[in-house]
Amino acid sequence: LEIFNEPCAKFVKQYGWADWTVKFVEFTHKARAAVKKAAPEMTVVTCAEDMDFRLIPMLTNSIATAEDAISIHPYCHEQPRPERGWFYKDNGAFVKRVAKKHCGTENIRISEFGWTTYSGKGEYLEVAGHYPRASYAHQAQYIVRAYLIARMSGVEYSLQFRFDDEHRRDYTEHNFGFLFEDWTPKPSFAAVAFMTRLLGRAEPVAELSPRIGDFRVSSFVRGGRKILVCWAVENPVDWMVPEDFGRIARIYDLMGNELPLPENGKCVLTERPIYIIGEK
Repeated sequence: LEIFNEPCAKFVKQYGWADWTVKFVEFTHKARAAVKKAAPEMTVVTCAEDMDFRLIPMLTNSIATAEDAISIHPYCHEQPRPERGWFYKDNGAFVKRVAKKHCGTENIRISEFGWTTYSGKGEYLEVAGHYPRASYAHQAQYIVRAYLIARMSGVEYSLQFRFDDEHRRDYTEHNFGFLFEDWTPKPSFAAVAFMTRLLGRAEPVAELSPRIGDFRVSSFVRGGRKILVCWAVENPVDWMVPEDFGRIARIYDLMGNELPLPENGKCVLTERPIYIIGEK
């Protein structure tokens, strides 16, 4: 059970900027006590904010307890790449460290994230800060990259904001979906479907990149088979498949199309993730 959703606007209006965080923490503790009295087995989820400078004061004021979960909305305002965003840039290390110190929990859940494919001026920008406009191809790769980083960070689940678009193409919030308004799929639908088929039951192992600001290499195991998912954060990167990975069985692109095997393990990583499947 999540207590409130993006509370800043409502609590600032009632208590002002200086006091809203403290008042919200007080509110959540009272709500948590009521929930636990009625349903002791219920997991309580708190916070649900979309900016780090709002989240961190909540955590330092001990908004949660050790048995709770913390909900965040790590949208990438101002710029589009998830690896430049406030949670994804360090695999959630800073947020989890603050949460552990002040709340006793590292249980992070992403209850909203996504990229909008709107066209036009985007009037909502005046209210909520800058949502970067994404092409259909970029929406697909950014959603997959963000989901994979969250998996490697121990996040229990990531919920994409909107399954299908609404009717206004010029309005940011109407265009975060996997599907258009008529339910025809965007490329992001196919990309996430392939990722889910391949990695849905896989176990995350480790982030193997020594330079996560330049490129990522997320390693998984499924049914005794090693899987690497690799991409460049921005500029192309020359990279060698690690020798201890073993023989490569197949390589797939973002959409699930099979690619030629690399010569001597040499790859050029781009912003579009590739999946490297090892032999059993």
